[in-house]
Amino acid sequence: MIGGQAERARCRANYSGGGNTVMMNGTCATASGRVSQTARLRRVGANTYVGSFHNPQHGVSGSMRVTVNGRSQNVQLSAPGGSASLTLRH
Repeated sequence: MIGGQAERARCRANYSGGGNTVMMNGTCATASGRVSQTARLRRVGANTYVGSFHNPQHGVSGSMRVTVNGRSQNVQLSAPGGSASLTLRH
């Protein structure tokens, strides 16, 4: 997470709204830190949502893509300072 190294993270995401637009509040924690963010996503396919995210702790905003596959979500984040890929399973 910090310094570009891969880390195992525990994440929790809460979604609200419905239809073609959803809001997300999420928090991820690793051994090196904890981050929270919000996102506004719109449905662009049967299992795919795209939109923007904001992390107020670090003043970072960027784009976000979520693909739902059964009981997992593949999440891609991209911002001017870097990018991240997560697979969330429940």
